[in-house]
Formats: sequence, C-alpha cells, structure tokens
Amino acid sequence: MIRLIPADRAFLAPLCEPVSPESLIAALVATGFSVEAYRDAHQDLVKHCSAPEQALAHFFRWGVFERRLYPVTLDIDALCTFVELPVHARGFVATIAASLCHAHGSAIAEPDAARVAQWWMQLGPLRARGARPYLVIGDSHSWVLRRSVSRGGQWLVPLHLLCSAGSAVGLGNPSSRSGYGARLRSIAALLEELQGAKSLPVLLQFGQVDTEFVHPFRRLDRGVTRFDREECQDFCRRSVDSYIGFVQDAFAKSLDQLDVVSIFPPALSDVQWAAGYVNAHIASLESALDVGTLRLAIRALEIPDIRGRTDIHREYNQLLQKACQRAGLRFVDAFTPLLGGDGLLDPSFVPVGRGADHHLEFWPTEAVAATLLWNCIDRSG
Repeated sequence: MIRLIPADRAFLAPLCEPVSPESLIAALVATGFSVEAYRDAHQDLVKHCSAPEQALAHFFRWGVFERRLYPVTLDIDALCTFVELPVHARGFVATIAASLCHAHGSAIAEPDAARVAQWWMQLGPLRARGARPYLVIGDSHSWVLRRSVSRGGQWLVPLHLLCSAGSAVGLGNPSSRSGYGARLRSIAALLEELQGAKSLPVLLQFGQVDTEFVHPFRRLDRGVTRFDREECQDFCRRSVDSYIGFVQDAFAKSLDQLDVVSIFPPALSDVQWAAGYVNAHIASLESALDVGTLRLAIRALEIPDIRGRTDIHREYNQLLQKACQRAGLRFVDAFTPLLGGDGLLDPSFVPVGRGADHHLEFWPTEAVAATLLWNCIDRSG
C-alpha cells in the first residue's frame, strides 16, 4: 500500500470522510489504476514526482481535474464498489470515476459499431451509479464536446467517433473519399439493435468544414475567385439539406436520441486566410490539388473578413435549425454562447492560437461545452 506523506494525507482526509484515505486508495487501486502507469505516462511527473506517493498525491490534487490520460484496464465491478464508498464528498468520488472512465474510453481507437457496443455494455452497471455515457460524432471541431466532467454524484462518459475533415455535404455521398457516411450508418444500425441503446444520447456536429473549406475549394474547382454571397448561401442550403436528409435516412429509427449541434463561430483570422491557410487533411479529401498548389490558389480567392465569415456561420446555423425543426430533430445552439460583445468569437476561447488555427481551444471552452452537454444529457433522460 502506498502511503501519502502527512501533508498530502491531510489534504485527502476531509474529502474521504468518513472513509479513511487508505481505504479510498485501496479501492482506487482495485479498479485497475496504477500510480506507476499514471506517472510514467507524463514526462513532467517522471521528472518531478518520481516517488509513487508523490505521483499519487498529484493524481488526487490535480490529475483527476486535468483529465490526464494514463493506461488502465478498468475493472467495472471494482469501480462500482469505489463509487459506492460512503464518502460525503460525492463530487470528488464522481470526479475520480470520470478520470478513470475518461482514460479507459480514450484508449478506444477508431470506435466502430463493435467497439461502441462493447463500451456501452461495459458501462451498464455504472449507469445506475451516476455514469452518464454519450456518443459524440463529428468533424475535428467536435473535440470540444468530448468532456468527462462531473456534477454532484454524476459524471459524463463520452465516446468520440471522430470524422476528421468530414463534411456535412459528403455524408450522403456513397463515393466520398472519407467513407464517413457508411460508418455513421453502421452506428445507426447498432442503435436499433443494441440492448438498452435507445437511452444513449448521440450528438452530431458537422458543417464547419463545409463553410470554411469545402465551399472555397469548390470555387477553386470552378475557377471563381470573386466571392458571391448568394451563391454561398445556396451552397450552405444544399449542404444543410444533404446533411439532414442523410440523418433522417440513416437514423430513421433513432431520431429521438439525436442532438444536432450547430457549428461554432470562425476562429481563423483574416491574416491566416490571406496567407493561404490550408488544412492538409481536409484538402486531401476535398481537393485534387496538392497542398502547396492549393495554398497558392487560395491566396487568389476573395474571402470575406471575420465578420462576414461569422455571418455565414450564423446563417448556416439558422438554416440548420429550420431543417431540424422540419425533421423533428433537436437543435443545440453552440454558436451564440461563444460570441463576445462585438458579435464575433470571444477571444477568450482562443487565447493561445489567436486566429492561427480554425479550431477552438479545449480548456477555455470547458464551461460553455459542459453546460451544453448537461442540458442535452438531462433532456435525454
């Protein structure tokens, strides 16, 4: 048994009451948690917390809240025993459980239908003890929605089906290079067949790749350098219609499980666009040009400034919301909460990137994302 030094034990003891720190640690280790594996997964801990008791203290003080990743073979029965400890601070127990489930779920690479099914069945005993699993499916922007946060004695357990560089308009195209449409259909079929999966919330987020990259790339294909607002609106309408049409067809028997999340405000600066910003993965799926040629070609395009691009995203979301209403789908506004007083993306959500990347930053968006997620989970029952 690893024993904490007096100062760390004094920190942990009030959070464990009436259970002793030793009993909490023993129950934690029984779940499959290894303090050595936790330490060795992070170079800063290897350097500064070489002793096991130091690494364990770091886990309790900071690691669980930072959602650090570490290898763990999770024993679900032991985790059930852990969360049932009569600890008064239920939020602390849930936060530790969230950390363990986050580490476990993050090791599931490229989740296909079989892996989703296994994950869902594994979590069965935990769902009655506070675990709130959900499936998030979307392009790389949807990373923001992958949150293992806790609330009281409950904690979110996400599984992320990442469709990197996936476009909304391409989902219904059987000839799409990505093949994401087929993957989503396999997940939809799983939801119809898997025992109890009707209670699994599913969040979908596509469309930002379309507005930011697919539309400019298609203009390049046609040799159109001048930006046409009406033509852009028509593209957005076709993208939304194709997207929601695909969802209605693929998820026909599970539409009540879905939340369609809006696209975010644009984060990429005007300077980056003027320099010919190109996402290489998106380019590989959406353009026949190599990245170097594409970057030069992008510089010749007339691209709206950040306010104009924000308006395009706003209009895309308005079209998406109306399409969801017609289809009987729930729509989640993840656009408005991210705006500042000037009507543009609040710079507090990209404090490091500052327009150098088209993604929002993960930690600065925690409060907004967590609120949206709990609203979706609560609504799903």
